[in-house]
Amino acid sequence: MIRWLNEKEKESTIVLYPTNLTLNSRAAIPFETAYRVMIGVDEEGNLILCPLGKDVVDRGVYDASSIYPIASHKSYARISNTSLMSIIAEELGLDLSAGPVKMKAKWDGEKHYLIASRKEA
Repeated sequence: MIRWLNEKEKESTIVLYPTNLTLNSRAAIPFETAYRVMIGVDEEGNLILCPLGKDVVDRGVYDASSIYPIASHKSYARISNTSLMSIIAEELGLDLSAGPVKMKAKWDGEKHYLIASRKEA
């Protein structure tokens, strides 16, 4: 029996740097049409990324200071904001100056957000 390989089986990962957060091509799929993104930390210390459409942002549903621009490219997506990265590092207890931190991520289709596991950093 042959099991055909599929690019979509590739693991979703995000990488944290002092100036940005980068999603690999698999993790970036749900963000391809996102206008902005909200980022949070859950009670387990996981990083949560929620894509937002332009209509939601324009209606002012969320506080403007809690949403961030996301740049989507062919093979990755990136959120660039040094102060946000400092907050994330503090919240997760990470030292990003020591080098990038890679985290495994999984899309939650029910809640419509990406969960990056702190335990797997």
